[in-house]
Amino acid sequence: MRVELCNNAEWLYLYGPLEEDVTREGETADSVAELWWDHAHDSIQQYLEEQGIDCDVTLPDPKRRSCHGWNGTKFKLKGAGAGTFSQFNEEDWGEIVDFCHHAADVVSERENM
Repeated sequence: MRVELCNNAEWLYLYGPLEEDVTREGETADSVAELWWDHAHDSIQQYLEEQGIDCDVTLPDPKRRSCHGWNGTKFKLKGAGAGTFSQFNEEDWGEIVDFCHHAADVVSERENM
């Protein structure tokens, strides 16, 4: 099983969980997207391991790393910057999406660096 997390700042701001400009002085949209990705990745990977689900949480395939590429991908499940071609039950997929939203909250609420 595999879950891909979007790492494209443009998509994350236009369609994803980063609903407002949360860049701080000295940052770029790409560096904020990386902060989001790191937090979402770690939270989701830990949750899946705790549930005993053997699943890799990864960067997208290279052809899905652009805004257009991610947006046009026909994942089996997709939400809040996560996408998969694998089968998840509704509860586990809901948790994955919730972790993506939580990662956006963490990025939005962090102190100026």
